Amino acid sequence: ITATADGKSVTCTVKVGAVAESVVISAPQKKVAVGGTVTLTASVTPSDANQAIEWKSSDEKIATVVNGVVTGVKIGVCNITAKASGSSKEAVCKVIVTAPKVKLTKVKNVKKKSIQIKWKKIADVAGYQVSYGKKKKLTTANSIKIKKLKKKKKYAVKVRAYTVVDGKNVYGKWSKVKKVKIKK
Repeated sequence: ITATADGKSVTCTVKVGAVAESVVISAPQKKVAVGGTVTLTASVTPSDANQAIEWKSSDEKIATVVNGVVTGVKIGVCNITAKASGSSKEAVCKVIVTAPKVKLTKVKNVKKKSIQIKWKKIADVAGYQVSYGKKKKLTTANSIKIKKLKKKKKYAVKVRAYTVVDGKNVYGKWSKVKKVKIKK
């Protein structure tokens, strides 16, 4: 741009940066446990456009996001949006916040080839999956009695909580394994 006044002129060069055409996010869907974190990344195309990203959670009671680091707050589902700064271009990641790891409190051989399993109850879960040996059972209680086990055999027991998202069970992480030998 050149401006002329009273026989004098000044020239100024203005460089216009590229405009964001799209935003790409690292994953369309992620799972994170309550209290856990997962990191998302996003980039703007073309590469010479402003690469600054504005992150936003659709429900901060479910998950929060700061600079792409998503923290699970409460069991549920929300969307994390990565938006190109100064543009309307954005990408969305569906975040499923799962139950935290279950804490087993008791695994004991009780009478007649059976075991009693108890764990700490977790709020807002649909139920629990109990694994013993090669078998698995679902329950909504925070304890279960397993019968008809083989005498003198050792069983590894673990539990995990689950929630239901879009009609499907979404499982949290397994508890630590506790072993019990059937003596009675």
